[in-house]
Amino acid sequence: MSMVEKLRNFLRQESEHQWLSLFVFSLFVLAGAYAISVTSHYSGGAIDESEHSFSGHQVLDVVYTNNGDVVTHTYKEEFGFALMWETSDGESEILLNPNNVGDSTHLSFLKELNDGSVAFSARENTVSFATENAVENLDFSDDTDVDFAIFDLQIESSGHMLMLVYEDGEKTVRGLSDGQTLTNPMVVSSQDDWISIEHLRADIWVLTGMHLASGISNPNSPTTYMSVGFVEWDGSSATPVLFSKQTFDDGQIHSVHVLSNGSIVAAGTSDVLIIEDVNEISTFELSSATSISNGDTVWFFNDIGTYQVALFNDDGLLMRQLSMKLPLQPTVSGFSDEMIYMHGQDQFGEQIVFSFDTSLDGSIQSGRGFLNASFIFVCSIIFGVMFWNIALIWKKY
Repeated sequence: MSMVEKLRNFLRQESEHQWLSLFVFSLFVLAGAYAISVTSHYSGGAIDESEHSFSGHQVLDVVYTNNGDVVTHTYKEEFGFALMWETSDGESEILLNPNNVGDSTHLSFLKELNDGSVAFSARENTVSFATENAVENLDFSDDTDVDFAIFDLQIESSGHMLMLVYEDGEKTVRGLSDGQTLTNPMVVSSQDDWISIEHLRADIWVLTGMHLASGISNPNSPTTYMSVGFVEWDGSSATPVLFSKQTFDDGQIHSVHVLSNGSIVAAGTSDVLIIEDVNEISTFELSSATSISNGDTVWFFNDIGTYQVALFNDDGLLMRQLSMKLPLQPTVSGFSDEMIYMHGQDQFGEQIVFSFDTSLDGSIQSGRGFLNASFIFVCSIIFGVMFWNIALIWKKY
């Protein structure tokens, strides 16, 4: 039998089953593609329907503590402003009386400290440290002739505290040496609006905020640029010194996180800054409305109606998809026991909480890896059998 006849008989026999084979193989490809696509989404996101002490309130600031408690600064028209501490078993305590406007209206920040307490400031010249059942106040009124509001603070391991304060119309920094001596305010520029202070390493502190530059076309509407400042202060009675400052692209920093590796991540409306050391700052373009960190990973979320969530950790920047549109415009957020909690308004103006389980990201990666490996393995078997059958049939002719 000639080669041409062998080929004609082979093709005739193969054509009897090719449509069935192609159909089955197409179904396999589509099913595999769908499974891989599904595992690329977070599937644990949901609106939190649980009843809390802050349910129905506008949450202005929140701290989810390491032991599962929730501390909230809230506002509700018929209730007023309040600072509430809710334990993990659902019991709640009002730390600041909502009927006393001076106690909670002017509360400027909440920050969990290493000892488990939550620091805040509700009136001038005073820092408060809250626990579940008590509030301890540290009043500086007798140590200064100038009233100042406190917007943030950081305490390093030896107990030295540096505060971001507002006095005489400017944001500046004051230190508290040995828990007793209040330093003079740091010399600053009126064009800098600092919002956060963190400790970088021995005697070095980091300020993050905005640099205000008046526009030529509209001087009354200045352009804001993300800004980072480095402050030197050794914990003594000496005045802190701003010795270096860098300005970046236009935008605003909305949250700052200190990671376990010592780096500081500043998330902004247009970019993210990674601060490794003095003047060692890397950036990448990523817009976000809020960000949350567990100390190892930072999650970045955008506005209501978006699907995308970005992750930054030691592996770099990773992109993920939510299984549903973000149902709220996030304002504040927190992290507790592998769960992210975002507070904000839904499309109807109602105050809601959106949460999802970050532990699912590991299952997403392992699930996709398993499906990819399975897909390659099964396809290899199918093609191997096909070529084996071709060889056997070819020998018959």
